[in-house]
Amino acid sequence: MRLIAAAHGLQWKAYSRSSSTVTNVIQQALQHSYVMMMFNVPGTNWAHSVLIYRMRSNDIAFMEPDGRKPHYHVASLSWLQGLTAVALMHM
Repeated sequence: MRLIAAAHGLQWKAYSRSSSTVTNVIQQALQHSYVMMMFNVPGTNWAHSVLIYRMRSNDIAFMEPDGRKPHYHVASLSWLQGLTAVALMHM
């Protein structure tokens, strides 16, 4: 991730788990950029990424990349709780 961020002039930071700090960083970054979020999938050894494009007081909207077609979701902010090894990248 460090190499991708450096090549494109992006900021990034990793967190051991999701928290109010992660939520605050996402809210601040969304004022001028989309946010790429990488995280460990709960209960697995898999990592996953989503592109966050909106956050409101009670929900978060994101796109999940898929090899064929992107999937768009709106989820409760509680979706962020319990995520571990969260990394954020944005302008």
